[in-house]
Amino acid sequence: MLPWRTVGGSGSWEPLALQPARIPTASVFSELSWLGPPDRFELVKGLRMASAGDGEALTPAAVDACVRDLEEADARCAEDRFDDADAALRRVLAAAPNCTLALYRWGALALLREASVGKGASAAAAAAGVGCTGPGDARIALRSAVRLEASNRGLRDAVMLLLRLRSGAPCPAALFDLAAVPRSAGDVAVVLALAERRPDVAESLADLRRADTAAAISARRQAPGAAP
Repeated sequence: MLPWRTVGGSGSWEPLALQPARIPTASVFSELSWLGPPDRFELVKGLRMASAGDGEALTPAAVDACVRDLEEADARCAEDRFDDADAALRRVLAAAPNCTLALYRWGALALLREASVGKGASAAAAAAGVGCTGPGDARIALRSAVRLEASNRGLRDAVMLLLRLRSGAPCPAALFDLAAVPRSAGDVAVVLALAERRPDVAESLADLRRADTAAAISARRQAPGAAP
């Protein structure tokens, strides 16, 4: 169950404010969510700032489970297995309703479902790709993520790109800049799926594909035991 459906209507739901980072070295890193390739330190940091539905801090076991689910969600998105990613992100939101990263990435998948239905796909076929959503769910999730981290410019730009792609609005090339707005492989896959019928952004998408491919090659080369 999505958190805003447990309180008698989406209009009455607001995510709990994030807590200060519960990490001893909090003074040496940003408390804003990292949108780039999954990094366990960053995922743990974000989950320690989130809380359970009752406002209590997540237990170590819950943090560990959510980290695995966030990693799984990104990996499944990168494989275009959006239904599996949807399920993993729902598990995170059930445990930590104010997890910024889960709200953002689940909202992106919900937008993708809306676009699939809007293009004439049957509800069953769309559900097979990204799970079941209701009217306004995507925007509730994305709005909540931005409200939780109002100073996170990268997050705001990422959400703006998603909404512009979904609505057909112009998409400035700067919104595709991976240096300014880092994205994971899963995020890139969702952006590409949303934009597949947008010829006006084809050049920016080609750049995004090349950047994602280069990042993947670099990661493989840096992996333990990789050939030089």
